[in-house]
Amino acid sequence: METRAKSIMNHPYPEFDFDDASVQWRANKRRLPNGCYQYICMGKTKTGKPCNRNPLIGENCCKNHNESENNTKTNKK
Repeated sequence: METRAKSIMNHPYPEFDFDDASVQWRANKRRLPNGCYQYICMGKTKTGKPCNRNPLIGENCCKNHNESENNTKTNKK
């Protein structure tokens, strides 16, 4: 007879760490009132801290970091 403990161990789905997933999801967002979130720039400041500016529409970075990324890409060509 298979008990609940045995049936859980043979579960076809892998374990999922919801706490870690929540932390990773919030990594590029700022919490707003009423449980809302707003995306923040994915760039880093000169000190290595995350930039807290709003990203451009359809982009991952603010104007300053988006321009610096484009400059480094054109310099590498």
